[in-house]
Amino acid sequence: MKVVALLSGGKDSVFNLLHCIANDHEPIALASLGPPLGQDEMDSYMYQTVGHSGLSCIAEALGLPLLTETIRGKAINVGGEYGSREALVLGSEAEAEDETEDLFRLLKGVKDKLPQIQGVACGAILSNYQRVRVEHVCSRLGLTPIAYLWERSQPELLREMVLAGMNSVLVKVAGAGLGVQHLGKSLAQMEPILYRLNEKYQLHVCGEGGEYETFTVDCPLFHKKIILDKTTTIVSNGDSFSTVAHLHLDNCTFEPKPGYPLTETWEEKRERIRSLLGPAVVLDKSSQDVKETVKREYTCEALEKLPVELQEIACLSLKGIEIHPTVLRRGEWVTVAEVTGFADGLFREDVSLNEEVHACFSRLKDLLAEHSATLLHLSHLTLYLSPAAMALFPAINKIYSTYFGSSPPTRACVSVVSNYRIKLEGVARVSPSSERKALHVQSLSYWAAANIGPYSQAVIAGDKLFVAGQIPLIPASLTLKRPLDYPFEISLSRQHLSRIVERVDEGRWNGTGDGGICWVAEVEGDDGREWNRRVHAAKTGAHEDWGPIVYVSATKLPRDASVEWQISFRRTPQGADSDDDEQPNPTEKHPPSGSKIITFKSYEHVDPASVILVRAFQRPGFTLDQVATFAQKVFGAAALPTISTVCCKHIATAAETNLDVALQLLYL
Repeated sequence: MKVVALLSGGKDSVFNLLHCIANDHEPIALASLGPPLGQDEMDSYMYQTVGHSGLSCIAEALGLPLLTETIRGKAINVGGEYGSREALVLGSEAEAEDETEDLFRLLKGVKDKLPQIQGVACGAILSNYQRVRVEHVCSRLGLTPIAYLWERSQPELLREMVLAGMNSVLVKVAGAGLGVQHLGKSLAQMEPILYRLNEKYQLHVCGEGGEYETFTVDCPLFHKKIILDKTTTIVSNGDSFSTVAHLHLDNCTFEPKPGYPLTETWEEKRERIRSLLGPAVVLDKSSQDVKETVKREYTCEALEKLPVELQEIACLSLKGIEIHPTVLRRGEWVTVAEVTGFADGLFREDVSLNEEVHACFSRLKDLLAEHSATLLHLSHLTLYLSPAAMALFPAINKIYSTYFGSSPPTRACVSVVSNYRIKLEGVARVSPSSERKALHVQSLSYWAAANIGPYSQAVIAGDKLFVAGQIPLIPASLTLKRPLDYPFEISLSRQHLSRIVERVDEGRWNGTGDGGICWVAEVEGDDGREWNRRVHAAKTGAHEDWGPIVYVSATKLPRDASVEWQISFRRTPQGADSDDDEQPNPTEKHPPSGSKIITFKSYEHVDPASVILVRAFQRPGFTLDQVATFAQKVFGAAALPTISTVCCKHIATAAETNLDVALQLLYL
């Protein structure tokens, strides 16, 4: 795609440009925000202004136009989220004066002048504050944010920059052992010093803690090298340990670069940069090991000889079976299930897709309102679609997006056997006393699959962590690897899930798996052997700390993926990992937590008081009445929890395969 690069002049914004080109995104313009005339540096949460006087030189060296605007706003909203969580509401009146709106003004001007722009390159590495605001602005303008440095290992990244020929010099230092003597030094000169200061003071080697800022004087994309002819050192704090000082760039000139390929085509430049950077690493070392283990199990010859124990299924027609919504509140949790766009749950052909989706959300809002909840209280939604509706998913997603603003709930989306086009199942938490935190990364990166859409990767609500369903999209391009490499898909989707959990709450989350679902797509023409083989491999790839998992077939998954992990987590109680000698009281009763899977073989009576949701997976031929009877036996005469029914061809657990029915119980 054609992209505009947000340019600070530093190493990160320029190095991200190289990665954009390597991933076939062509920069056609640069954009930057600077301080008011006559001001050298200003206090900004969002923007680097040191070195702004030299940005025109970088633009000339790159051979790209530079569009600029002045920073007028202040950092008014300094929270973890930006904008309104309500749909179609931009934000508060106070946010209208926020410095983030200067970025909106800048990029809107760029888009007006260059309507072919589709993406925005940003050099963010670790700053959620910066990423969230860039993504918010991009979303409003219909642009794709691109941040290939996001969540990269800083030591690895610094090494790569030096090896790639990034000549960026320090133009600001701010403590942590750095001083005036380091100003003007290159990354190559500073690399050993930065590693040493990292060991001594925990300095961020890429300066992500604000320890230093840089100005790029040369890189593989520059047609000519920038020479800092004259600079002025300005010291703001002369303390020997916490020195704060920067360089003002008084005068810059250029030096020719003999041998630079001035006449190269776009394709030649892309291949030159790809050769310089090398192939992107998709699976880390741990995930590579998982892939090899999964591959051994998936290709095991013994699996070929396993009998297929599937009973002959009389293909049950779901036409005429009524589905009625259910809602339940237990404490601060509200669960809703079986929400369709029709009062009786029966699909009618005279109703358009647009009407059906809007009707679903209208009923969902009414059900939540019965328990003083709104869409803003939702932590997670699952969309069950018919096979035909999955083909129309882009249209459904467009309507879905009109119901949520910033930090939407997490989401899983699967296609199952159904007599509806869309059915909703949701979990909400109604508790004004506790903060809700979301992780919603929308930028293309090498980290994990971006959610360029109306759902978050993760939401913390109370002591529970909900994670969106993860499919094996290659993060840099949001595409699937083809031809199909099933062990790769298992490992990559698992890696996405692990990285999201590691990043939640700025890396402070500490918890364990509550269990969940591994959706495995059906294979056309399969007699059950291939699905069982894939489930066997998926069990090998499942993390031991994820809790009990039910393995279920989906008629189709988003993007035609082969697998989707839908796992939730629970916070580890404080003191649970302590080394004190206090032992728990064995006679003290605690309510169950996490989840449990009930089958005919593992049948037991369960007190429904702590159960907030039951997912009932049943094969065609096992009727809804039979599901209700089985649930009644499990829970007794007491009022049943919210039950969400899912009709699927194959069901398995860690210990059992070829099941007719399985109940997945989610506890408070």
